[in-house]
Amino acid sequence: MIIDELRAEYAYLQELSKKMENDINTAPPGKLRITRTTSSPVYYHRKTSSDVSGEYIKSSDRGIARQLAQKDYAKKSKLLVERRLKYLQELIRDYENHDMMSILTNCNPARQRLISPYIISNEEYAKQWLEEPFIPNSSYPEHLIFETANGELVRSKSEVIIADTLLRLGIPYKYEAPFHYSKFSTLYPDFTALNVITRKVVYIEHFGLMHSEAYRDSFFDKLRKYYRAGLVQGRDLIFTYEDDRNPFDISIYKKNFEELLLKG
Repeated sequence: MIIDELRAEYAYLQELSKKMENDINTAPPGKLRITRTTSSPVYYHRKTSSDVSGEYIKSSDRGIARQLAQKDYAKKSKLLVERRLKYLQELIRDYENHDMMSILTNCNPARQRLISPYIISNEEYAKQWLEEPFIPNSSYPEHLIFETANGELVRSKSEVIIADTLLRLGIPYKYEAPFHYSKFSTLYPDFTALNVITRKVVYIEHFGLMHSEAYRDSFFDKLRKYYRAGLVQGRDLIFTYEDDRNPFDISIYKKNFEELLLKG
């Protein structure tokens, strides 16, 4: 949501302001004056406003010149940052106090039923997303023999672990929902998961037989199809793996789930 981005920007500018304040406070008093000879600039330290020329800064004391230059830069930058902080503060307050969703919830129920809301809550969005009908993968239904905590049947114990992890984390998901990657072609990702905050879907594919050469060929074919559709691993896709010597370990992937599906 935009208010989260505004708050993040406000926090970032606050840190910048603190750094600028530190550069101002730790620099020597006075200002920097620079003249130029035919070969290089010459630096002077004007310790008071009445000191027009200033004291020559030797090359061994060049750090003083840097501090004075940084201080002047920090003062000018801080004016801009403080102005933006004030503006962001007012904007955040406006978003907090004028929530369009609260306008609807403050109406009586009879009126609410007559209104089509412009903005809905994350919870309502997730509910509507989950209720959207879809035709699942109809291939090999006899392989759907493992039950998840959510009550659906999946094809492997590892998929049960993934489904139950998503459920535990509060991440809405659909099992083997269609992804139409071209006009005439469809893939069925193992899981289509929803980031409720950004309202963006992420596809999760589990590859459980990576020790099989034929299976790896299928993996690369699917990989090419996803990439041709413009999807990027780590942004739109999460791949999980196992083979006969490396059993599935959900802890390896849990952070990926949290980064892509629980953060704005």
